[in-house]
Amino acid sequence: GDGVNGTALAPDGSVWVTGTFIGDATWGTFQLSAADKVHPSLFVAKLDPDGNVVLARVLQAGTSGMENIDNVGMRIRVDANGNPVVVGKFEDTLDVDGVHLDEQPESNGNGDAFVIGLDGTTGAATFGTQNHGSTDGVGASDVAIDAQGDVYVVGRYNGSVEFGTVPVNAGIASESGVFVAKFSPATNAWVWGKGWAGQVDRTNDGGIGYGVAVTADGSVYAT
Repeated sequence: GDGVNGTALAPDGSVWVTGTFIGDATWGTFQLSAADKVHPSLFVAKLDPDGNVVLARVLQAGTSGMENIDNVGMRIRVDANGNPVVVGKFEDTLDVDGVHLDEQPESNGNGDAFVIGLDGTTGAATFGTQNHGSTDGVGASDVAIDAQGDVYVVGRYNGSVEFGTVPVNAGIASESGVFVAKFSPATNAWVWGKGWAGQVDRTNDGGIGYGVAVTADGSVYAT
């Protein structure tokens, strides 16, 4: 259904939100209309310090006829220059301006994690990336940004996953594992990734990373 999953405060006092809606939605004077009227679609919106909606847009996902599409904007953070980064989960494809992401493997239909950077004034996409590899059931839950603009993402994966050429494997077959990974928008590359396994018993989801933060000295904390 419709819902806001993440909010972030920009340096100028404006507020960014992200979440999902189905079909059509209205934010202030902005009318959002999804190409897919049945499954959830991603959105972002920006409010000024007085609460007026100054920007809202759809981050459009495709369906390719798949059922149970689950496209979710989970968290949004804003860097020191006022530019937001949104993370979440998408299925099939995700197209935002010049950013095109394809789920891998698309046939499984259980989702990939995405990271998309936006311009703080126009809302246009400035960069985008996702996980790679042959696993499925990957999703990003939270994001943090350091003083250099590097991005830290936390979430879940099944068994093993790759971020660019960086493999993350907890070492055992697991229904659910926790990942933390670092991405550099400046070089358009994943820098490192770490993973921890959950339960081996597939009837019991073992682990999900829900929150991430980075301190001034570069230490990264995940929950």
